[in-house]
Amino acid sequence: MWKMKVTAWFIAVVLVAMLASHLVSGGTHGTVRCTTWNLEWFPNGSARDASPEEQNRRITDAATVLKPLHPDILLLQEVRDYAACNRLGDAIEAGAYHVKFAQHSRNRFKAALADNK
Repeated sequence: MWKMKVTAWFIAVVLVAMLASHLVSGGTHGTVRCTTWNLEWFPNGSARDASPEEQNRRITDAATVLKPLHPDILLLQEVRDYAACNRLGDAIEAGAYHVKFAQHSRNRFKAALADNK
């Protein structure tokens, strides 16, 4: 139960900080699209290491789902590391998403990416 509360607070704090950053940095006045997704052991799919081909497939599959949403702010949970976050961001749109905040917990990583357009 406490893990859910910590995760909820993490998401709330990151969302507020990223929204403020987006607006202060010249973000558009209007709708800000925020998407959150628990990717569960991303990009491996489990606690075991997946092959590079399988990891690439999972990154491509996730990007295929996220790309049409055009999120301004993207909050991710259970991502392996910074590199996996960056690879997903580049798969959505090269150079558009950057890891802004991150929290590492045991073998899992919580991260948030933001659109810097």
